[in-house]
Amino acid sequence: MADLIISVSKTDMKQMEKNANTILELKGLNPEEYWYQIHLQIVSENFGLLIQDTNKEKE
Repeated sequence: MADLIISVSKTDMKQMEKNANTILELKGLNPEEYWYQIHLQIVSENFGLLIQDTNKEKE
C-alpha cells in the first residue's frame, strides 16, 4: 500500500482543531481532557521509541 503525503497549512490545522474541539464540546466532552487521553495513549503505546531516540542522541 502506498503512503499518502498531504501538505497541510497551519491555517488548515488551526481550523481543523477548532472544528474538532467544537464537535467534542457538542458531544459533552472536555477537549483538553480528550486530547490529553489521546496523547497519553500514543506515548504509552510507543514509549520504547522515545527511549530509542534518546539513546541515539547520546551516541
